Amino acid sequence: MALSTDVLILGSNQRGLWLASELVRLGWSVMWVQVKEANVSKKVPDFTFDEWAFHVGPQSVLKNLQSSAQDFVAQAFRPHRQEMSVQVLTPQGPVELTGPMRSRVLKRYFPKSASILEDFLENCHGVADKADPAKAKRVRRHEILSRPLGERWILEWFSQLPLSRDIDAKQWFSNYSGIPMDPIGEYLLLDDTLTDVSERGISWAERQGVKIKRHAKLADIGDDGSRVTGIELGGTDGFVSCKYLISTLGWDSLHQKTERFSLKLNRKPKEACERYVWVRTGFKLKPFSRPAGALSWFSVVMDPFMPLRGDNVMFLKWRVSEQGDSLTVWVKIPFEELFRRGYLASVHEKIEERLSSVIPRFTKDMIAAVPFEEYFELKNLTHDDVAVVFDEKTMDQSISTRFKNMWYIGPENDKALYLMSGLNAETELLATLSAIRSKELKRDRKVHTPRNGPAVDANQTV
Repeated sequence: MALSTDVLILGSNQRGLWLASELVRLGWSVMWVQVKEANVSKKVPDFTFDEWAFHVGPQSVLKNLQSSAQDFVAQAFRPHRQEMSVQVLTPQGPVELTGPMRSRVLKRYFPKSASILEDFLENCHGVADKADPAKAKRVRRHEILSRPLGERWILEWFSQLPLSRDIDAKQWFSNYSGIPMDPIGEYLLLDDTLTDVSERGISWAERQGVKIKRHAKLADIGDDGSRVTGIELGGTDGFVSCKYLISTLGWDSLHQKTERFSLKLNRKPKEACERYVWVRTGFKLKPFSRPAGALSWFSVVMDPFMPLRGDNVMFLKWRVSEQGDSLTVWVKIPFEELFRRGYLASVHEKIEERLSSVIPRFTKDMIAAVPFEEYFELKNLTHDDVAVVFDEKTMDQSISTRFKNMWYIGPENDKALYLMSGLNAETELLATLSAIRSKELKRDRKVHTPRNGPAVDANQTV
């Protein structure tokens, strides 16, 4: 028997599951089809790689989501709360934006602008707490943004550091809604693997009434020229018809699986520009060797005035265990270098050297190093498998579709962040589909005047 649903969502990891549950609330039948599973790292004995922590973000973002989205994050992500959002270790010492040491730290590192920075941070905290767009607009005009980089470089750390520094400084600290990130509040971290998160998200969506099709093999997407008619799945599933189709896959995954159909999408060509990707390496250390005062999630910068890539800036997730500590280190490298093992080995050596210079006893406590190639399946890597970021010229370029009943919210529509975007793409699409659903219900309830007898509501039970 052929399968049919009102809304069909091509799923990747946990993306689209919350949106699917909201569409069920509108009265539609919704099917989420898992056509690309979470990336799984190679197993390394006695070592645990942590996932990309930017899949979560500041507590202030979560607080401003609607209640159902908050429930989804709590049930699927189960984030760990870290009381301090920004801790940056430098060769001169730590820079922290929370706690009693903040004023002293700002005066030490930013002697010319300490008071202005203090005022800016407090304003951002207040605006993020109340989510007031009007106040946020005034914050974006703050005088600190016109100061030289040396007087404000720390601002980049509580916002869009994954992006190129070439973007306007006013975008460093705000989310999609223009509300500043909270540099003083808590930070939410992802402790579990993306596989675990995806499984919990799928279970949550099933409880909300979403139909789930796991481990499906997408063969093609059908259309009649102006509208999508459904998808063709491999095996015994066959064709699944739908009224509306939403794709959350990255362009490369969609193109690989449905080359014929993907050519019908309007993909804006990317201009020639530098592309970067965040990659991770690891170190196995002695049990409980994390330095006193260091958070589980912090960063290291050797020179904040130099380009923030390579071994100059690192994100660290330090997992403490009785069996031995696992340290995951994230760095940003040129995308083209991702396929050069010699380059990756060189970067790994430099990272080890840098960490040994800023973290006491790092060399003595290190048991083993886990280089990049220990977990990367480079030959199978596609662009949306990793956190690819672009410069300002390509930030806003996306994929559109000429089909009236299809929408695309793939990774290219985000700033390489998930929750930090405030589920913006999903929220905007939900508003569009809610309007469509309202028109459907209005049309279905239209009163018809029969030839004989009184007017009858089309939905009235006879």
